[in-house]
Amino acid sequence: MSQATASGSLLADATRAARLRLWIAIVGVLAIAAFAASAAYDAWRSYNVVISANKRELGNLAKALAEQAERSLQLADLLLRETATWYETERPAPGNAADAKLAARATGLPAVREVRIIGEHGTPLFRSRELPADNSALSDRAYFIAHRDHPNLGVVVSDPLITQIEHRPAVIMARRLEKRDGSFDGIVQAVVDLEDFQRLYQALDLGEGSAMNLLRDDGTLFVRQPQSPQAVGAKFPELVATASKSARLVENTVDRRERFVGAAHLAAFPLVVAVTREQSIALRSWRDETYRVAATTLVLTLLGAFAIAALVYQVRRIEVGARALRQSEQRYALAMEGANEGHFDWNFEDGSSFLSPKMKLLHGRSIDAPVTTRAAWMGTLDIHPDDLPRVEAAVADHFAGRTERYEVEYRLRHPDGEWHWLQARGRCIRDASGKVARLVGSAIDVTARKSAEAEKDRLEIQLRQSQKMEAMGTLAGGIAHDFNNILGAILGYGELAQKAALEGSGIRRYVDNVMHAGSRAKALVERILAFSRSGVGERGPINVQAVVEETLELLAASLPPAVRLERRLEAGDAAIVGDATQLH
Repeated sequence: MSQATASGSLLADATRAARLRLWIAIVGVLAIAAFAASAAYDAWRSYNVVISANKRELGNLAKALAEQAERSLQLADLLLRETATWYETERPAPGNAADAKLAARATGLPAVREVRIIGEHGTPLFRSRELPADNSALSDRAYFIAHRDHPNLGVVVSDPLITQIEHRPAVIMARRLEKRDGSFDGIVQAVVDLEDFQRLYQALDLGEGSAMNLLRDDGTLFVRQPQSPQAVGAKFPELVATASKSARLVENTVDRRERFVGAAHLAAFPLVVAVTREQSIALRSWRDETYRVAATTLVLTLLGAFAIAALVYQVRRIEVGARALRQSEQRYALAMEGANEGHFDWNFEDGSSFLSPKMKLLHGRSIDAPVTTRAAWMGTLDIHPDDLPRVEAAVADHFAGRTERYEVEYRLRHPDGEWHWLQARGRCIRDASGKVARLVGSAIDVTARKSAEAEKDRLEIQLRQSQKMEAMGTLAGGIAHDFNNILGAILGYGELAQKAALEGSGIRRYVDNVMHAGSRAKALVERILAFSRSGVGERGPINVQAVVEETLELLAASLPPAVRLERRLEAGDAAIVGDATQLH
């Protein structure tokens, strides 16, 4: 019966161990599966995050570049509007004088290579530059036909072209001219250089696989970075189609590669800015991270399997390997925040003015604040009284020709009462007679820089003061050490004389007084040394009046003979807890 009972017990133990091993295997497999599913979920979520980050970055960058392009083209369009008004109002006679006026209007806009006025039959009437004779009719040009047949088109942008003289890429912006009865009277056109956009896009390094494109709203490509001369002039409607949507994945016909595209319309012009990035490049970081996570997951899975096998064979030994999967998100920041400058354009000929929304914000005004004349605008500003003469002098000097450009820094109070430092720069545009016609420039907020400079000056003053105190402490310590050496000899010989003198004799009394004075001098040296070390002494009960009496003795020794020190001490036995040396 005992052997049968033992056999039954062994069988029961084996059964329990087998069941335990089975449960360990089941739990281990489930744990491995859950771990793998978690890794797969993290990879999927990381993929979505990378996609969202790329779409958001491309869309924001496209909007910023569109705003910058619109500001640049608004100046050229403003020139076309003013020229059309001048021509329709004055009806100048053909000749050099009218060409000179046209040239003066184009001065100051380096992006505008030439301005022409074309008659109703397509014949050039006026031009801002002297070029080889080219009086061929332009009536067959698409932008001419568009204005002739459709009165209310506004500004029309041509296909990209190469200028005949400089051989540089450009486009033609044109506006309609009308007679007094509203009928077609020709067009005014400006040749806008595209290299400024090319240089700007070259300065923005978006990394491998990224491209910036400036297109017409029908998909005609004007500028591309990296450059692709064979693609300029071709149409890519798939890029323009994303302008009304969020950034998305399309197959770009420029290189037949799938790209993420973010695009934005120019509000006042039939143009679109599209920023693209190859899908393979955009997902490269995610792929690298996924490969790393997959390798880590595989290693951890093998380790888990090994642990399960060990637990199966060693029931009593439980090893649980916990591994944490690190997830990293890589986001790209906006290459630029738009143009972080405020722009202004004061026209003194007709009184018109332009202030960018950023310029209004820099001056503490809302972006919809009305702007009339420069005098009226300056009258609404609260410029610091100390800076107002400098601002006026800078403008007067530049208008008088004494400075090459207008540049000044001044303080301006916002409606909330805060003072802000602004740095304004600009140049004036003069007419043919040398009179100032316009003042164009920009401004930035330099409050942070001014605050940093003030803080730097304050810290330098503190540093110099601390260096002076350190030098004083060093000097005091050196003098105290030398004086202590002399005092040591005095006290040493004084003790010898004190021992040699008879108790109660006059010599003994004199020597005692010398030793008492030496002890006071020794305490004085210790105080000076404590000052030079600037250390923290021991804290304990201190009789305030006794410390004051000793300090007065030290002070009295340094006073000139003509000065008398009167003591009025009434503290009695009052005490505090502290360091007597520090109190001295």
